[in-house]
Amino acid sequence: MGGAPRTEHVEITVKAPRLGCDAIELLGQKHARSELYRSDSVTPSLTSTALSFEPIEEPESDTILANVGHRLPWLLALMMVQSVSGYVVARYESLIQQHVIIASFLTMLVGGGGNSSGQTVAELVRRLRTGEVTSAIFWHVLAKESAIGLLLSIGLGLAAFPRIYLMQKGATSLDAFAISLSYTVIILMANALGVCITMLLHTFGRAAVGAPPVVQVLVDVLGISLSCVICSAILE
Repeated sequence: MGGAPRTEHVEITVKAPRLGCDAIELLGQKHARSELYRSDSVTPSLTSTALSFEPIEEPESDTILANVGHRLPWLLALMMVQSVSGYVVARYESLIQQHVIIASFLTMLVGGGGNSSGQTVAELVRRLRTGEVTSAIFWHVLAKESAIGLLLSIGLGLAAFPRIYLMQKGATSLDAFAISLSYTVIILMANALGVCITMLLHTFGRAAVGAPPVVQVLVDVLGISLSCVICSAILE
């Protein structure tokens, strides 16, 4: 049987991927930005800000010459005071010749006193500046720092003995004891002296400038003197 050809229709459905809300929002933002920059009414422009540098005017009291004028008298006076240590060493020259080990540890002795007093002065100057400490409580501060110095001196003195006796060639137990005792006394003296000098200079408004070098020089001179006196009493 003949007939017309039969045509079949096939429907193909293509499902587009679903975009989440975040993706749609992101596409919208990109489209908005592209439209904004294509618009003739909006033209992005960059503006530059000019930076100007003006010379800093220092106060007259803070110039180089003013600082030199403030510091030089202190340093000249302290240089003369420090010369006293030379006379002390000359006075005990025979002791040092017989016990050369004393000369080997003089730097450690005076350096330890300087380190201890330096910590005391720095802390005290800071507290005076902030108002935590005043001259009215001088004796309280002195007692507290002396107690701190006593504990530090005992600890450092005990540590110095094996350092000298075990690590220094030719050192006797008596040498180590004399030098360790000197170290102990110097640390205690340095802490107390740091408080006294700092508080004294604070009354004249010179604690920050004068206290560190003054205490350092006095500790050096007194440290050498105490070392020679103590070692002479024990070793001779």
